[in-house]
Amino acid sequence: MTDDPQPDLESKLKEKPVLPVLPLRNTLLYPDMIIPLAVGRDRSLKAVEQATRGEGYLLILSQKDGEVEEPEPDDLFRVGVMAKILRLMRVAPNNLSVIVHGQGKVSVEEYTSKEPFLEARVSFLENAPGPPLEVEALNKNILSQYEKLASLVPTIPQEMVAPLQRYEDANRVADNIAFNLSIPLAEKQAILEETGTVQRLKMLTGIL
Repeated sequence: MTDDPQPDLESKLKEKPVLPVLPLRNTLLYPDMIIPLAVGRDRSLKAVEQATRGEGYLLILSQKDGEVEEPEPDDLFRVGVMAKILRLMRVAPNNLSVIVHGQGKVSVEEYTSKEPFLEARVSFLENAPGPPLEVEALNKNILSQYEKLASLVPTIPQEMVAPLQRYEDANRVADNIAFNLSIPLAEKQAILEETGTVQRLKMLTGIL
């Protein structure tokens, strides 16, 4: 997938689609990332089933408190990611293993339904580009810091560092690094919500 939304996807997002909501506990998804998810809660199962009846799109939103068993709209952050279901496998009668691919960053405009699953209308959020030279300098600094951190922290796989050097989009670099850092979910969410490229990079620099 390219750094920018595909034309048909961008067109879909401009239509402010209504999507079934899949809440996540203690983690989040960034655009362009592929992650596996275990789905077992009743409304989440129904949301996934609804997505598979259409084009396979879901709205991935993180919970503010992972201990909440049945999250309502106020329990979820309002900025998340529109995702495409790549693979779905039923591992138990009430448990699914789902692989999703983050497509674009979105904001909830309104919830259109709460039962039998959460459903929301979303609008697309685009990261605003910054001054090229400043973005390049910040990006190089982040990559250098992350490479040093990876050499000191065993939980960061070394093989994940080199591919970041090939990304042309600094926002994609920031997303991948933020996702793999052992930092509070609220900090990862703040980086997701920020739409200014320079500010996003500065936030990450401060964390590193």
